[in-house]
Amino acid sequence: MEQIYRSQLASYTCIVKFNEFL
Repeated sequence: MEQIYRSQLASYTCIVKFNEFL
């Protein structure tokens, strides 16, 4: 369960940083 949460958090952070880059 925690592993899924961490992977979702990592992908969400990546998307947020990508949007900030744009």
